[in-house]
Amino acid sequence: MKYNDDKNNVLKAIFFMWLFMFLYGLFALTSCKTAEDHLQKFYKKGGKIECNVDTIKVIDTLLIDGDTVYKVRDSIVIRTETNIQTRYQVKFDHKRFKDSLSHEKSVYKLDLRALKDRNKYLIDSLNKVRQIEGKRYETELKKAKAEKKSSVFWTWIGKRWWLFLIIGFAIRQFLPLIIKLLKHKI
Repeated sequence: MKYNDDKNNVLKAIFFMWLFMFLYGLFALTSCKTAEDHLQKFYKKGGKIECNVDTIKVIDTLLIDGDTVYKVRDSIVIRTETNIQTRYQVKFDHKRFKDSLSHEKSVYKLDLRALKDRNKYLIDSLNKVRQIEGKRYETELKKAKAEKKSSVFWTWIGKRWWLFLIIGFAIRQFLPLIIKLLKHKI
């Protein structure tokens, strides 16, 4: 009996091994995706495929009745380089770009802050100069107004100097004549 039990156990083990291999093969064959599905999954995870392609065209030149006719005979496509990046490489490139962009952003903010501080300093300096000049202008204006109030008569005379000059010359010329006339009448 022992021999039969060992034989039955071996047959059972072989049967289960074949059953397991059959189920595993069936699972492997039915769970495979197409290449397009794998490519779409690759793109979804951030992968990139870059192909640099050069095309060479062989052109025949024919002369028919004096006209030139160009005919493309053959095109050859040469792939010089295919670069496949994994999602980790793409992620690293994005991170590096983001880091450099944030660095440029912080440098720009610092430059802007320094420019604001400089402009604020210049505006404050300009306002102080305006205040000083304004006070100086006000004091000069007050002095001028005070002078103008005290010498209204002299400013009126100063504006008409030419009239007094003409009157003075006329009196000098005609005064001896007027004196002679007055002496004759007396």
